[in-house]
Amino acid sequence: MEIKHINTNDMVRPRGYSHAVYVSGNRQTIYIGGQNAVDENGNIVGKGDLKKQVEQILSNIEKISKNAGAELESIVKFNIYILFCPRSSIG
Repeated sequence: MEIKHINTNDMVRPRGYSHAVYVSGNRQTIYIGGQNAVDENGNIVGKGDLKKQVEQILSNIEKISKNAGAELESIVKFNIYILFCPRSSIG
């Protein structure tokens, strides 16, 4: 079994974790870490605009997938977590 940690050169390098982990053995599997709406320069994209944020996140996932030798069409499962903070509960 081979385990390879993947960080792409066209994204901000994460601290303390990898963008993805590639595992090969009887099968090849890529586990992509949680992504957020941050561009290659570390800037938050689409503040207050869910559509732009999702587009950036999917772009990040596509970059990671391609770097690991896969395509978006190869993804079999997504876990999506969305956090809504009502304005009345903020400070």
